Amino acid sequence: MNFLDENRGLKDNWIADNIYFLAVALILAFGVIQTTGTALETDNPVVTVVSCSMYPEYKVGDVVMVKGESFENINEGDVIVFDAESQEVDIPVIHRVISKGENSLETQGDNTQGQNEFEKDIRPDQIHGKAFFSIPRVGLVKLGTMDILGLTGQPFVFDSIPACERVN
Repeated sequence: MNFLDENRGLKDNWIADNIYFLAVALILAFGVIQTTGTALETDNPVVTVVSCSMYPEYKVGDVVMVKGESFENINEGDVIVFDAESQEVDIPVIHRVISKGENSLETQGDNTQGQNEFEKDIRPDQIHGKAFFSIPRVGLVKLGTMDILGLTGQPFVFDSIPACERVN
């Protein structure tokens, strides 16, 4: 008896079909992200913009591709993705480099009044890389799903995606 004969009952079971589809989709998604990360030399190759801090260059929901770069190849004016060592921010931050020293740099969002404290001393080990490409608004699906599932830490609000306006 072959595999299909033994599992013919699963063929008619839509729950099993959906679970199988979901498992394959998850495996492919994680595989693509891992492969992309390896090719782009970063552990965080895809970032979804979640705030208006980089408006108008990036809007909420834009998906940004990140390429790993050595600290030496990052310059003032580059947009980078980094880990903030702050209890208030637990996701990667995408902001523009405004100053670079020998062993650290400073960033600020294009649409912010000033720097956050965690942007004043960013070391090379916090940096994932430079932003090099974006896909507008594709990440809204992710943000909406996270909001519906309660993964944002905020109560669900039907239209919680902010409309960005220039601050400065």
